[in-house]
Amino acid sequence: MTLRWMVLVVAALLLASVAWRYRSQISAWLAPEPLPRAIVFDNDASAPPPLPASAAAGPLVRPPGVMRKCVRGSQTSYTDRPCPPGFRERDLAADRVTVLPAAPVAAASQPGQRKTLKQALDVADEDRLRERMIERAVEGATR
Repeated sequence: MTLRWMVLVVAALLLASVAWRYRSQISAWLAPEPLPRAIVFDNDASAPPPLPASAAAGPLVRPPGVMRKCVRGSQTSYTDRPCPPGFRERDLAADRVTVLPAAPVAAASQPGQRKTLKQALDVADEDRLRERMIERAVEGATR
């Protein structure tokens, strides 16, 4: 009877150590993460979404710092301030993303206009600095 209990205890310890070793995989298997929501792009929307009844009565009132979607014709911009003149504020869809064209990249500087490190540091007394470095090296070697 004692041998049977020892085997059961060893088996339980082995099972516990395996469970501890693979605890992250086991927890992911027991409680899987929900699938991410699909991204729906609204750039190609042919008609603007209808305004809610409260927005038809007047401008939307949002606290400062909240993202706003401002639309004028086919132009869409996002801001945290009131919409510029000529734009109308639209509701943001929580599950939609609008892709905007990238800002133009500034032209690279001309190679002839770039300064060298020597010019940037403006080391005019180069010979005097070199002599001082040599003197320090010689003094350090003679000590």
